Formats: sequence, C-alpha cells, structure tokens
Amino acid sequence: WVPTATSEYQISVYVKDKYSTSIVDAYKIINYTIINEVPSPVTLTNVRTDLVSPQVKNISIQVTSEAMREIGKMYKFWVNDGTGWKVVQNYSTNNTFNWVPTNAGEYQISVYVKDKYSTRTVDDYKIIKYVIIDNEK
Repeated sequence: WVPTATSEYQISVYVKDKYSTSIVDAYKIINYTIINEVPSPVTLTNVRTDLVSPQVKNISIQVTSEAMREIGKMYKFWVNDGTGWKVVQNYSTNNTFNWVPTNAGEYQISVYVKDKYSTRTVDDYKIIKYVIIDNEK
C-alpha cells in the first residue's frame, strides 16, 4: 500500500479458516494517519503560573504554557520535587494543568511541546522554578 494523499485511513484485515463455513472468522481494523511532510518543530514561548512563587502547600496552582502555532500542538507537564522528574500530565492538547503541591520545598516545573504528528520525543521545552512553603500558623 502506497498512500498518495494526506488523510485519516482505516486498514482492515479479515481472517478465516479454509474449512470454515463463515464469511469471516475474525477481523481487525486500525486507524492510520498519513501526512504530506515532516512537521516543523513547535516552539514553546511561555510557561507561567496563576500564583507567583512562593506559595503555601496544599493550594491549587494553575500552570499554563503557550506555543507558536495555531493547530497541532501537544503539551506534556513534568514536576521535579527534588527526588526526580514525574510526568503529571502526558501529551495532550490541554495547555494547562492544576498542581496541588503537598510538601514544602523547591520545585521545578517543565513543559514539553511537540507537533501531534512529530516522531520526536519533544520539539521544545522550558523549566521554571517554584518554591512551596509550609502553611502559616
């Protein structure tokens, strides 16, 4: 199969035992996307929070990222609490995530961005630092 147009396709395979009286014994259908060219990298322009650092623990902080391109961009959010990086939101079209840190400390927040058709792990990323303090008494 050599597709010639950018499109969403479905590929199906039917199987049958040669002695079966059924038209088909089993089948599988998969979705397949063809694009014309390798997508250009997406550039991340900004990562910001709705509350400035430092903040107290157990409060919701919205992290928002912005990238250059109208369509086709996907975002992945990471948080490092000093013990290592953890994915807190896998790649999606959602450019925000709500973070509720439960421990005081110095954190790093990273956002990856890429084109949805890219075979690269990431096109661009940014890291910001954020400090969380214990609740005031």
